[in-house]
Amino acid sequence: MSLSDYIMDYLKMTFNLDLYNSFIMNTLNNFISYAVDNFNYGKDQLAYYLIDMIDEVDFKEISKVLSNYEKEYSEQEGRNYETNF
Repeated sequence: MSLSDYIMDYLKMTFNLDLYNSFIMNTLNNFISYAVDNFNYGKDQLAYYLIDMIDEVDFKEISKVLSNYEKEYSEQEGRNYETNF
């Protein structure tokens, strides 16, 4: 699962979004993909960018989502989580 899909799943569950084929959902998905591709160069830069653009999430909760993704990805790849930052 890609990071942008992981973030979208989190937003769908948290905000009870059920707009799979809508313009808004596609726009949000494109926005998150853009953020992951262009602002994922440091531990907190992606989180800061997302909280600036999505008012409903705060730094603590989006950081936890990103951390959880990193832990899951590291375990799947057999890497040490602590050294991936």
